[in-house]
Amino acid sequence: MIKIPNDAERLMNKLPQAVLDEIQVEMILWSGIAMMEMDSREPSEKQFKRHMKRTMKKHIGLLRKAETRLDKGGSV
Repeated sequence: MIKIPNDAERLMNKLPQAVLDEIQVEMILWSGIAMMEMDSREPSEKQFKRHMKRTMKKHIGLLRKAETRLDKGGSV
């Protein structure tokens, strides 16, 4: 199991639910495409761990981007 970084939890608590919902949909699409790009019906444990790390990095990136927009007073 991957532990959620404190930064991610802080960001999720700060952002409006509508923004979190949009990020969740984007992550589902991104993750699905990334899994298909692995070109393996059953990824190895190493491939799956790598995929999960990339997914977490992408998710935190989207959260930070949304936070920056929110802090600048723009629409998220």
